[in-house]
Amino acid sequence: MSGFSEKTSFAKAPETVAKTGISVMIKAVPQGSFFIFDIRHLELSIKHLLMPSAVNHDATVLRRIFQMSIPNNRLLSALDSGSFRKLHSKLETVPLEFGKDIYQPGEISTFVYFPESGIISLLSSVETDSTLEVGIVGNEGMVGIGVFLGVEKANNHALVQGEGTAFRMRSADLQAAVENDNQLRRVINLYVHSLITQISQTAACNRYHDIESRLARWLLMTQDRMRSDEFRITQEFLSNMLGVRREAVSKAAAGLQSNRLISYSRGNLSILNRKDLEKTACRCYRVIKKDYDDFLKESAF
Repeated sequence: MSGFSEKTSFAKAPETVAKTGISVMIKAVPQGSFFIFDIRHLELSIKHLLMPSAVNHDATVLRRIFQMSIPNNRLLSALDSGSFRKLHSKLETVPLEFGKDIYQPGEISTFVYFPESGIISLLSSVETDSTLEVGIVGNEGMVGIGVFLGVEKANNHALVQGEGTAFRMRSADLQAAVENDNQLRRVINLYVHSLITQISQTAACNRYHDIESRLARWLLMTQDRMRSDEFRITQEFLSNMLGVRREAVSKAAAGLQSNRLISYSRGNLSILNRKDLEKTACRCYRVIKKDYDDFLKESAF
């Protein structure tokens, strides 16, 4: 087992894995052609320990050695191998395309989504032609919490705001799985608590804090989930997200840009100085992040 950290790039040590015959779950990162080794999902098989060193490293052998992929989604990766294996056959990978609706208010939630990358915004209708973002979901959680709570129809508008991929699962399959798996039920319960904290803190933030600090808070939350310093964003969406006019959004973004915290041009935004952006953000960011970090710690098996 020497040579492996908790998460190690498979590309760095293929011979070690092939010679020992370690049976593990891995994930192929969408942006690259390397693998992530996660020791939490290690399944040692004694009969494989003496696998001949002459084993090829071709795709066929890799598929035999690596039996299923580790999810990048933090909620799913918090499950032990037994719980995840039960779900695995029910999951399908789907693209998250920028600007695509996941569901509209009043629609029956046929599927639930576990983002692997990208972000999905949860929007609430304020008026006929106006919406306000009440929450965002990235690879820390799932979209379709109502299904878990036994609610058939969606109340909010779920919209892809950051491109990526997600695992999709039929709502009926999730409900059946939850009935028979205490760990899955516990992990989702912890996530529901984390999401409630985010939504309630966001509501208070939108009421009491200035636009620039709210924008800084949102950018940090988005970066945490996108795991990227750069992402696409329109002024129209920022206006909906903050619940203010576009002119106010432009002014707030210009303030952050003049202080060299961000760069924003033609819908492309880059975070240049995260440390100072955290200083600009209101306390709400730290409250939400702490609860999010606590969820990850408590859900780890």
